[in-house]
Amino acid sequence: MSTWFDRLALVLLISACEGPPVFATADKRQNTAAARIEGQVIVSTAARGNVIVSLFDATTAGRAVSFTVVPREQLFGDAVGTGPFTAPFSLSLVMPGRYLVRGFIDADADFVPWYGVTSEVNAGDIAGGAGAPVEVTVDDAGVPRPVLEVTVSFSDASRVPVDRPAFEVNAGSAVTLSRSVDTRLELRSTPLATQRQPVFLAHLVDANGDGVADLGSDGRPLFWPRVVVRKVTDANPLVDETVVLPATFELDALMPRLLDAEGKVKTGPTPVTALMLVLRPPGVDASTGRYAITVIQETTLQTWRVPNELAPGLAEPRGFTAVPSQGLLLQLP
Repeated sequence: MSTWFDRLALVLLISACEGPPVFATADKRQNTAAARIEGQVIVSTAARGNVIVSLFDATTAGRAVSFTVVPREQLFGDAVGTGPFTAPFSLSLVMPGRYLVRGFIDADADFVPWYGVTSEVNAGDIAGGAGAPVEVTVDDAGVPRPVLEVTVSFSDASRVPVDRPAFEVNAGSAVTLSRSVDTRLELRSTPLATQRQPVFLAHLVDANGDGVADLGSDGRPLFWPRVVVRKVTDANPLVDETVVLPATFELDALMPRLLDAEGKVKTGPTPVTALMLVLRPPGVDASTGRYAITVIQETTLQTWRVPNELAPGLAEPRGFTAVPSQGLLLQLP
């Protein structure tokens, strides 16, 4: 006859063989629903390389929020000629929002996604993208809906003509901004990392084609490249916060180069090697701290940010040669 001790031992043995109970987490960061964006890349080019498909926030552009790689072997195999070639792609863990789906064929095989200075399209690559912004919405239960059948096209007509807008500011390792008057800083394009011939592609926005520059909410002409001056975290100068300072480029000296002989907006961009950054007084309620400069080109969404991984102290552990100018931070007292 078994004793209560024998029965208890049997219960404990059975319990030990069973898995622990699993409950839905109360941590919202681990219990967040996300969607996906998927479709096909269609490529018509003699160029070869991996295809990088990236997702950008349509409201801010700048750095890609995520990316995926379609391997060269999967897309082209051993085929020759210009195609067209097709292959599927998928971007996962996409939150609700409005996005640009852009990409490029990495023709010179220099894409390294882990660093800001090596993670974007360069001259000679084939740029492409979806024809319109993509919006991820939610259903009645608040669950994000997947977006399917997105087509991302690439052709030789979209070969990227210039390197990213790598720049430097000869102002030491820090600039103190004023809260009462404008601060002016000249950005000069300079070869850095894999950017051998960087330039700024300058042009005025003329969306309706009437030859007159469109105006922004501040009454100034809309202009590319765009510039964003954003606060960085105290712990890491490579990580941005949400605080943005008012900043523009000064156009007076550039204007004759942006207009044709009839005084109308040129239809194409003008390569320039220097731009004057103007930082407006941010006001007394602006957040004290350190700020980074990001320049954004149009069409390919090429960017360059200072500071970056070439900064002294950040470059060496990553195998880069340090460049003092790439450690510049703007200080708002």
